[in-house]
Amino acid sequence: MEVYSYTGNYCELHTEEPLGTEGLLEGPFGKLFFKRCHDGFAIIDSCFPGTGFICWPTSADLGFPGFINDIPVTEIRQSISISNTHPIAIEATELKRAYLRIKRASSAEKLSEADEGLAALLRLMLEHQENVNQKEKFLEVSVEFFNKDKSIDSCWIQTDERCILHGVAAKHLSVEAPSVVLEDHAYEKLEWAEFTGKVYPYLYSDWDGEYFNTRYFSGIKSLKMVDGSLRGDDCWNFAGCISLEKVHLANGIKRILPHSFENCTSLTDLYVPDTVTEIGEFAFAGCTNLKTIHLPSGIKTISRGMFMECRSLLKCYLSDEIEVIEDDAFKGCESLKKPWIPRNIKTISETAFDQKVSVSI
Repeated sequence: MEVYSYTGNYCELHTEEPLGTEGLLEGPFGKLFFKRCHDGFAIIDSCFPGTGFICWPTSADLGFPGFINDIPVTEIRQSISISNTHPIAIEATELKRAYLRIKRASSAEKLSEADEGLAALLRLMLEHQENVNQKEKFLEVSVEFFNKDKSIDSCWIQTDERCILHGVAAKHLSVEAPSVVLEDHAYEKLEWAEFTGKVYPYLYSDWDGEYFNTRYFSGIKSLKMVDGSLRGDDCWNFAGCISLEKVHLANGIKRILPHSFENCTSLTDLYVPDTVTEIGEFAFAGCTNLKTIHLPSGIKTISRGMFMECRSLLKCYLSDEIEVIEDDAFKGCESLKKPWIPRNIKTISETAFDQKVSVSI
């Protein structure tokens, strides 16, 4: 491997000789292994000492140069050991992509890397955890980017543990983990999210009781796809996700709550799991490009405004178990020429369909 000496300041490095496609940089701030990528340099499993944003004993604090020989550092590929409660802070002024392999830092690792005084402090901090089985706790993963945009184009996270994820500002997010719990709210410019494991909403507790964070993705106007198995009793809320084209709802979901997909104007079709037995008011209202949907046999009622203004809806497959179609259920569904009337229907509201649609029981 070619080794190069660098000079410069913390954020901008220079070498006397031109750099090859990969090699090792050595200088006053530490060693960096680099490779050329399509739009700059990638740094692999090496970084400068912590930049001071967050105290080292409780987090991973990583610093990378913004430029090497006036060429930007746009990508990092890093293995990280972290504690369980504080965020990973990453500084690289031109960073666009991050590939992170994350594991929990063991007590032995923390102590071995500390000087004598810090080791004594860490022993006190860890003393009360001696009887805690760490493997039974979720690993908390939070990433903060300290570049010029405070966000990046894509972030790939891999961990072998179940994790709680929050605070990752990336347009494309990919998480490889056995299971993921989503806390807080998605990044406002998120376009694409992929999860290889099971995905659950975070459980919050307050004076009013407990509730699940099914609104993690709600209102994200740039969100196009969620590829992963979204789980829980209640369907996740995607109201206002005007770019959403694809989402997978796992079997086991029991309820689609009111307004869950309201104004998802780019959604063309949706698989509703057979385990769903209840769909709330205006659940799909304003899905102007929704063309087909198949409702499971457990549904008894087409609730008020469920498909209101779904102007492209051609086929809505209703089981014969449907008994009630409520007010404005299909109002504005101008493409639905011949609605299927279930065999066991008992009540159809006078305003359930547009006046031009002839319906008889």
